[in-house]
Amino acid sequence: MLRSLFVFLRSIFCALVFACVYLCVLLGCGQADTVTSLREYNVHIVNPDYDGGLYDAHNNQYVIWGSDGVIATSTNGASWQQYSGATAYTIRDVSVHENNMLAVGDSNTILESFDGGTSWQSAERSENSSDYLTALIRTNGDKLTAGTNGQLLLKPAGQPQWHPVGVATPAVKALIEFNDTLIASGDNGFLATSQNGYEWQVLETNLASSIGHLVSSSNHVVALAEQGDFLLFDEISQGWRLFDTKVQAPFSAAAFSENGSELVIAAQNGQIVCGDLVTNTWQPSAVTLDTVAHGVSSVIYNSANKTFLLSGHSGMFATSVDAGKTWQATRVNASYGVQHLLFNTNSGQLVTFGRGGELHLSSGVGQPWQTVQENLSGYYRLGKAFNNHWLALGTVGEVVTASIESDAQLSNNITPAWQMHDVQYPNPNTPPFFRSLISLPNNHLLAAGPTGAIMKSEDYGKSWRPVLWTPFDNNEAFTQLIYNAFNNSVIAIEAQGNFYISPNSGESWQSQQIQAPHRLWAGDVNPSNGVVVAVGQRGQIAVYNPANNNWAVQAIANIPDLYGSFYSASTQQFYLAGQSGSLIVGSAQGDNWQVVNTGTASALRNVSETPKGALIGFGGNQTILRKPPKSSAWQIVNGGPDGELRSLHVHPQTGQLFVIGSHGLLFSSLDDGVTWERIQLHTQAGFRGFALAENNRFLATGERLVVVDMPANQ
Repeated sequence: MLRSLFVFLRSIFCALVFACVYLCVLLGCGQADTVTSLREYNVHIVNPDYDGGLYDAHNNQYVIWGSDGVIATSTNGASWQQYSGATAYTIRDVSVHENNMLAVGDSNTILESFDGGTSWQSAERSENSSDYLTALIRTNGDKLTAGTNGQLLLKPAGQPQWHPVGVATPAVKALIEFNDTLIASGDNGFLATSQNGYEWQVLETNLASSIGHLVSSSNHVVALAEQGDFLLFDEISQGWRLFDTKVQAPFSAAAFSENGSELVIAAQNGQIVCGDLVTNTWQPSAVTLDTVAHGVSSVIYNSANKTFLLSGHSGMFATSVDAGKTWQATRVNASYGVQHLLFNTNSGQLVTFGRGGELHLSSGVGQPWQTVQENLSGYYRLGKAFNNHWLALGTVGEVVTASIESDAQLSNNITPAWQMHDVQYPNPNTPPFFRSLISLPNNHLLAAGPTGAIMKSEDYGKSWRPVLWTPFDNNEAFTQLIYNAFNNSVIAIEAQGNFYISPNSGESWQSQQIQAPHRLWAGDVNPSNGVVVAVGQRGQIAVYNPANNNWAVQAIANIPDLYGSFYSASTQQFYLAGQSGSLIVGSAQGDNWQVVNTGTASALRNVSETPKGALIGFGGNQTILRKPPKSSAWQIVNGGPDGELRSLHVHPQTGQLFVIGSHGLLFSSLDDGVTWERIQLHTQAGFRGFALAENNRFLATGERLVVVDMPANQ
């Protein structure tokens, strides 16, 4: 039950979090122009949002696609190979004809494969930019795509060029081929036919709403509209009929029986329309799960046992043995995500898939379901690598782990499944919003965040217990945990002006007021004397002195918000970073603060240090600053149009530097931060966490979980 609650909470949180679409262009002093290719860095998106799929009978494989440019294939539903790299944008549709495949998506994305999806080539066009919504490969080899710019693209078989064709609609939503005739549908009731793809005859539909789906049998075509209307084409009469069903939601899916005599149409509110095309009779129906109506995303017909199957929101899966008149609904394991459905016509196997990389498979009857990958949608702020497994912590209490990939697995683009762990929080309705994770000298872990929770793990993150749980009404929000090696204590900074200290590895805690007038967000410690400097809103500075176990509040005039605090062992100074390029340097005791001229107005998130003693500052607009050892001058060594860099990480063996941030940004330096190179993660998701494994692989965490295999020579 707790896991189901987490999945439900994640779905709400993900609806509020989105990654804005930007084209990240590398600019700035000392910036390398090259972009590391997918051939050099093997990238695997762990939890994409899958939006569509098909069963490719010619190649006996499932094909699913969705966010982050991901296309995944599987011959058995259990092991999947992922292709991601030609685009960071969402794939909207894929069409297959023998070994030829066409994938299209947002921001002008057109991809072609000539080997059944093993490899792909980009055919993106710079002119007349569009979000392509539909793809089609005709039986004669012609390729077509269309989308949001009121234009259709046609690539005749054997020709290298795509040709634009104007159509009379702002957006084309669907394309199919029916008995050698092309049919297109789209906005404003648009419906048109063509024999060659160049010349189109627009049909009068008397509809103002969008026609978003086209589904065909051997002798019928159904066109589904948004306002509960549909049109039906009959091959015998060669005419279209309009049906007004009074369904109060857009139609979202439909399927014909094997002989084409029965039709089931489903809507986004769970309403169903059943049709007997022999007797021309129609009947309304509905599907509910736990007495609640849910939207339907997929309808298919199982020819082996002559049943209609559907899937939809909240993990709904339903079967009908009477042509859609009645339904038996169940939930796919503990899923609360949107489920899409595929049917293997050769084996009778079913596959469901959806948000957060979720995948399940079953026999043709749908029970029981084997979970291949749980729903991992959410924001995973924190990540860590251990000898044998990854750990990631999310913003509504999620704890997920996975085995670190072997060389053979990654060479085949296969990663082990991630497991979500049930954590028994004292109040399951208010799980912690994890913001800070630290390792103690005894290898125990402490994690904390808003809702006033501090959790402890003694088995490398696989199980957790609360060591501090404050009442939710206290509104306490822990923003950072700091291990103080000077006195072997742990300090928890609380945004509202409290701090907690533990003398015994987090087992017990004592609270004390900092009495700062503004919120505190981050801090760092000088391990030689135990002084802690915390920073926050409106230039707030608070200094902890272990000698008297007390905090002193300080302020510097005309300083905006401060976001980061860092103590440099090489310079024996604290560095405070903040808004509008603010950088302040102070003594090892946390005093004598001086404002530094950084030469940038971009917000700085923090400062860190390289193994050779150079200081690196990073923040907004892809800004990276560098101060060489034994120098007081800061230089801007990287910059860009947009995107925030959030944390710096160092490879322990090679000294390679990594800075990760929003908009899918990851930069690397092999020369101690003098020059930086963009590593393409093929996603526009925002990242905050970074974990490096011993086998030269790393995990980026945030709006996506991304595993990357680095070149051996780096």
